[in-house]
Amino acid sequence: MEIGCNYIQQIRPVDAVCAFDIEVVQNTRTEPSTLYYTRADAHMAGWRLVDNHIVSGANSGILACWVAVNEFNYDGDIYIIGCDWGLTDHSRFDTVYGKGATRKYNNNSKKKMQRLFERHSVFVVNDQTPDVSLPVITQRQFLRQIQ
Repeated sequence: MEIGCNYIQQIRPVDAVCAFDIEVVQNTRTEPSTLYYTRADAHMAGWRLVDNHIVSGANSGILACWVAVNEFNYDGDIYIIGCDWGLTDHSRFDTVYGKGATRKYNNNSKKKMQRLFERHSVFVVNDQTPDVSLPVITQRQFLRQIQ
């Protein structure tokens, strides 16, 4: 099961897409074979509603974490790929938002992620050390673990 945030499907197909921002939801072309999740303020036809206090005031990454834990009842290892909190404020989609780089997370986001995964085996895959309270493994370690 692969869950992606925002515009991942422009890069590769995934099983589910999570988007937090209203404009992103409005501009995302849905595919019949993909599930789409968003919060109440951005809810549109074709999108599944996540109405939970943990995702309110969060971001698409937290939304994807919530979906991974609550929608699919997966009890194996969960790998978060692409989390670069604390490493950069730039996003390849800065132009979509029209405002340039902004901080992608706050301490509340970190606490929400920690609460979501407190009973799960979760690894952040990154060759650097992002600002998360979860174990970080390298890409090489990830590839060894999934084979």
